[in-house]
Amino acid sequence: MAGINTSFNLAAYAPDQLRKAKDSGELTLARNEKITLPPETQREVNERLRSAERLLAASKAGETALQTKENPTLANQPKIIQTNNSVSLPDVGQLSKSDASHVLGALQKMIDSGQMEGKVFNARNGQASTGDYDVYKGWLQMRIGVDLYV
Repeated sequence: MAGINTSFNLAAYAPDQLRKAKDSGELTLARNEKITLPPETQREVNERLRSAERLLAASKAGETALQTKENPTLANQPKIIQTNNSVSLPDVGQLSKSDASHVLGALQKMIDSGQMEGKVFNARNGQASTGDYDVYKGWLQMRIGVDLYV
């Protein structure tokens, strides 16, 4: 594979070319000013934003209700609680096999989607605790009864 060696300095070239374009009139600089809307228009924009927020909230509530109606056990399943930089996971020792299966699936989706990156989490199995995803997943798999072969 061949490379290209050059002594061209883009950092020095670009500002010089921009200055020349400005001086020749080819380039004009403008300041971005805040646009002030008339009060009536601003009220209309605010009302549309509120309406969109209500529509989004109703949509989320309807989706949750539909999921719960289709699968009533969703309402009673353990929750994974997230904050800005931490995640609290249910105690494996208190989960049924089906709950452990649900938590394992949800946790894996969160890991795959990158939601767990950079977060500290609290995980327990009775008296034992861990901060390692693999240990917690192993506890869940043991609770479910999954055999792993390497």
